Amino acid sequence: FVCNAVIHVCNSSSIERLNEISILCAELTARYNALSSDWLGVLQSLCCSSNHSCGFIDLLTQCEVSDMSIHNNLAVFTTILVARHCFSLQDLVIHVILPSLLAVKTASGDQDAEPGARLTCQILLRLFKTSDMNTFSWYGSYGKSNLCNIKSSCDKHLLIAAHDSISVGPVLAVLKAMLVLSDLCSDENRSKGGSKKDMSEKDIISSLLKSIGDDDDVDMML
Repeated sequence: FVCNAVIHVCNSSSIERLNEISILCAELTARYNALSSDWLGVLQSLCCSSNHSCGFIDLLTQCEVSDMSIHNNLAVFTTILVARHCFSLQDLVIHVILPSLLAVKTASGDQDAEPGARLTCQILLRLFKTSDMNTFSWYGSYGKSNLCNIKSSCDKHLLIAAHDSISVGPVLAVLKAMLVLSDLCSDENRSKGGSKKDMSEKDIISSLLKSIGDDDDVDMML
C-alpha cells in the first residue's frame, strides 16, 4: 500500500487529487499506526537514494528521484502527513532529513547523493514555508494560496502546531547541515570558473537553502 500510494502521489497532475491521496493515507495511518514507520522508511529511501541499504528498491525503479517534477508532490504529501501526526516532525528530521543532507557532505563528490538532497530541500521548503503563506486565502490571496498547494486550512494550522513540538537540537543540526551544504555549493560554483550553464544546473540546492534559511524562518523554527 505504501509504495502504491507514493507512486500515485508522484504521478498525480492535480493538486486536488494529491491532497485527497495524502489525506486518505493520513486517515489510514490513524487506524493502523504501524504505517508510521513505513512512511518514514519510504521517505528515507527516496531522500537517501544513494544509500541502497534503505530498501524499497522496487519503488525507486518506478519513482526516479532525479526527476525534479515529482519533488513538489512528494513534499506536499510529506507535509500533510506531518500535519496530521502520521509521524512527528522530529522523527522526520532525525531519520530522513539529516541523513540525506549529510550524505552529500560525505559522498566525496558522488553525484548519486545529490537528487535525494534536492528532494530533502524541497520538503524542508514546503514544511517551513507553508505556514508563512496566508492561511486565510478566501480573503483574496489567490497567488499565495496556489504556491502553498495544501488545500485544507486545517492542515496548515496543524502544521504550524507541529512546529511547536520539535525540540531545538534537531533544528540546529539541520541548520548546521544546510550551512555546510550551502558552502559546498558555493565552492563548487566558484570552481566552475564562471560557467553560467553549469551554475544554473547546480545552484538549485543553494537557492533553496537561502529561501529556507532566512531570518524569518529561523525565528519561526526556534
